Amino acid sequence: MLIKVCGMREPENIRQVAETGIDWMGFIFYAQSPRRLGSDDSEQQLSSFISQLATGNWQLKKVGVFVNATPEEMMNTAARYRLDYLQLHGNESPDICYTLHKRGYAIIKAFSIATEEDLKPVADYEGRADYFLFDTKCSSYGGSGKQFDWSVLSAYKGQTPFLLSGGINPDSVEALYSASDVLSIHIPATAETRGSIGARLIGLMPKGGVLINTARKEVMDENGLTEALASRPDLRYLADVRPDCAEALSEAYPGRVFFTPKKMGAQTAEANINAGIAAARQIVAFFRDGDTRFRVNK
Repeated sequence: MLIKVCGMREPENIRQVAETGIDWMGFIFYAQSPRRLGSDDSEQQLSSFISQLATGNWQLKKVGVFVNATPEEMMNTAARYRLDYLQLHGNESPDICYTLHKRGYAIIKAFSIATEEDLKPVADYEGRADYFLFDTKCSSYGGSGKQFDWSVLSAYKGQTPFLLSGGINPDSVEALYSASDVLSIHIPATAETRGSIGARLIGLMPKGGVLINTARKEVMDENGLTEALASRPDLRYLADVRPDCAEALSEAYPGRVFFTPKKMGAQTAEANINAGIAAARQIVAFFRDGDTRFRVNK
């Protein structure tokens, strides 16, 4: 599960949200949006702040949200703010997505969804975006604050992974599990999330559901996981973080559970590069600003 918070503008608010351990943070560069970034004299200072944002949360990705902007505008903004993703939230054509994708930009293409019919144009963008984003259809380009009926996504047969947007709140978690045949968990282990995923949530998944844990073993209620696997023979569980009950689960449910020998997320080139960059930024912050938040040898 990737968590993206969008529409951020104020430096202190941005810093506080980044420290919660979210995965992606969105910044809006659409002139007609009330949440538009960089619309006053502090734009240069803010762009410098955002470009260095990943100092503490090394996994944080910065997403620029655009509506019918030219490729040149998006590329210039991406360079200025050191954006990791370009989110195209307007009527951009597959060719524009392809042009940016071929130039090395990671692309999120947004679609307004209300019914299964709204999913038909999505097929034209396959292979031209890294992610799709399905947002609630409204009279403007997003921002309705309302949630569409996620059950219509059963008609989506594409290969591109997607994000959900529109009216999402803590109560949306149950709907997310109910609508997901395959669900990958990627959330930090905090006081609020430890042991939060158990039999009740897992049991909401559709028949044949697959739960993948690439987060922390602490977020799982292991007794609840065992209960869910016992009561639902159709469910499967995969993780690169072995639970304490891994051997018992493997013996009881062969072919339905799988655990990698070590955490695979840390083995990717991107993760290693990001970790190195974050460490360097933390060292600079320590000597330049006296920032001791990440010091371990106290």
